[in-house]
Amino acid sequence: MKRSDERKVTRGIASFLLVAVCLAGCSGVEVQVSGRGAGLVEQGEALTLVLDYGGGAPKDAVELEARLSTCVQGALEAAGSTAHLLPSAEFRRAVFPGMDITSAPRSVESLAALLTAPEFLQKIEALHLRYVVNVREGTA
Repeated sequence: MKRSDERKVTRGIASFLLVAVCLAGCSGVEVQVSGRGAGLVEQGEALTLVLDYGGGAPKDAVELEARLSTCVQGALEAAGSTAHLLPSAEFRRAVFPGMDITSAPRSVESLAALLTAPEFLQKIEALHLRYVVNVREGTA
């Protein structure tokens, strides 16, 4: 893939995150891209959204994550993407069995560190997972 195409993909992801976060009522956005691959999401591939849960009632975090996922799904459909959104809870069940939103790794740093673990890579490859969209909640 050409460098200009990679930048378009990165800008698209950043724009996508900006829309999702703004729709959730947030006022600031920090975009950080890390990963092992480049390119567009192709048919049969998946992405998931992980809320970097910062505390409070777990029920509220699950509801916020679900609302953000709905925004992401709508954006995929509007863009005519053939990729699908893997629900966050399903991602956690498959990759972190027995862990919920409060106990599963959820920060950009912890998820990026797992990219060197063969077992983690096997699990996400089995899901055809191409992107993990990490949304960090915060109040300022």
